[in-house]
Amino acid sequence: MVEEDHHIDYERRYSDGRFAQAIRLVGKAWEATYLNKPTLIPPALGQAYLAWCAKQAKQNPDSSNTPGTLDVPLLGWLYDYMLPKKVLELQCGSGANLMALHHFGVEMVLGLGSRAPDQVLLKRGSYSQGNVAGLRGIKNKLDAILCMGSMAGLAEKDAMAVAKVAADSAIYHIVFSLGCGVTQERGNQLTVTDWLKVWRQHGWVPDVAATLAARAVSSVPSLRSSLLLLRPVDKARDDVPEDNTFLAWLDTLSNRSADLGSAVVSEAFGTSLVDYAKSFGPKKLS
Repeated sequence: MVEEDHHIDYERRYSDGRFAQAIRLVGKAWEATYLNKPTLIPPALGQAYLAWCAKQAKQNPDSSNTPGTLDVPLLGWLYDYMLPKKVLELQCGSGANLMALHHFGVEMVLGLGSRAPDQVLLKRGSYSQGNVAGLRGIKNKLDAILCMGSMAGLAEKDAMAVAKVAADSAIYHIVFSLGCGVTQERGNQLTVTDWLKVWRQHGWVPDVAATLAARAVSSVPSLRSSLLLLRPVDKARDDVPEDNTFLAWLDTLSNRSADLGSAVVSEAFGTSLVDYAKSFGPKKLS
C-alpha cells in the first residue's frame, strides 16, 4: 500500500489510555453497531404476528399444533437469493411469511389456506381460502412457490398431487420443508430423501449449496434439517453437478431439538449452532 500526500493536514491519534481505555473503546464500538439498529421488518408486523399466535392459542387451547416461528433472517436471505416478483405460499397460515417477503421487495404475494380471510394478516386481494389438499391447478405461473410445511398434514396421495401442481406452476424456485411436531405425525410420513425423489420426478432438483446456506441462516430446527431450495432441471447451472448424496445423508440423522414455537426471530443464528450440532445422532430403526 502506498500512501500519497493529498496536501491535507491531519493528526493521527491512538488510544494509549489518555482518551479512553482500549477495552472501553472496543465495547462502545460494539454497542454502537446494535444501538438504534434498523429492524429487518416493521416492528408492527412482528407484533401483529405474535398477537395472531396468541389469539390462535386462546381459540384452540387444547391444540398441540401451535403456530410456528417467523424466521425473518431466513426470509430475507431467500428474497436476496431468489429476487422473485411474484410469490405464492401454500397453506400460508397467518400470511406473515408473505408479508415479510413483500416488505423485502416482492411485488405480488398470494397466500392459500383453509382459514377465513378475516383470520389471516394478509389483505383480501392477497389471500384465497381453499382446501390445499384439493388443489389441482394454478391459473398463472409464479416466480417462486413456498411449500414450508404445507404438505405435512396431507395424505400421501394429496401431497403428491399438490407437489405436481407446485412443480408445474413455479418458474424459478420452490422452497420446501417438512412440517414439525404433531402436524407431521398426522399427515404423510415422507422423509426429505423421499421428497428429493418426488421433486426430481417432477423436474426439480435442490440447489445444494443454497439449501445448506439457507439452513445455516435459519434458527428453526425443523427448517435447519429439512428445508430444500429447489430449481427446475432445465435452469440448473451446468457447472454444478446434481448430487443429493450429502442432503440424503443428513436426512439419516435424528435431531432432538424442539422447535421454537410461536416466536419472531430477528437475527440470523438466533440459537446456538453448537447446541444444535450436539442434538444430532443416528436415527433409531423402528
